[in-house]
Amino acid sequence: MRDRSDPRIQQLEMGIETTLVDVFGADTLDYQRYSLAAKIDRARQYVGPTPPHEVLEGLRRGKEDAQGLLSQAVRQLEEAIGDSSESPDPRAGRAFEQLDLHPEIARGASALFQGGRYTEAIEAACKALDGLVKLRSGRNDLDGAPLMQQVFSVSNPILAFSKLEDDSDRSEQQGMMNLFAGAMLAFRNPRAHKFIEDHPEAAVKYIQFISMLAGRLDGAMEAQ
Repeated sequence: MRDRSDPRIQQLEMGIETTLVDVFGADTLDYQRYSLAAKIDRARQYVGPTPPHEVLEGLRRGKEDAQGLLSQAVRQLEEAIGDSSESPDPRAGRAFEQLDLHPEIARGASALFQGGRYTEAIEAACKALDGLVKLRSGRNDLDGAPLMQQVFSVSNPILAFSKLEDDSDRSEQQGMMNLFAGAMLAFRNPRAHKFIEDHPEAAVKYIQFISMLAGRLDGAMEAQ
């Protein structure tokens, strides 16, 4: 091709463009990453006809760049296909092993998780957190969300995450109380009262969150 108005150039560019949209979707980050592959004509713009040697050079550069970008796109898709063909258990297992869990949360949940009992692992992590709060606060007469709401109360707390000297401190206390209570309401209670089958990768995230709360509990102080 020596004429940049050759319809084959436009057909090729449109074919690449259509394929990228079909595969990645329009206005996605992946589409934007590879969209330059649909620009095959890289010759400079002229008022008159473009010299044939510049047409050829522009097409050569465009072809090389397009091949490189499309090769990257193919590798990305192959990796995605490989990941999707693997069952979630091994992926979740590797992710779980990389977590730096609070010792008590790990003690309660690890064996269950590694045995594929993901829902029980989440419930056990919640129970471990509940036990830690009881131990630190001395409130063995309460359980679950009521325990968290009493121990981390803003107006009359047993344990505090700061000196509660200003609105910012009190706002943090309120937020942490809600997080602790929410973990009991959203993670523990449903699994204690009905059958739930948790996805292993979701279980990793839930247990990591519960472990984070346990870590914050370690830093809490007795309220003055």
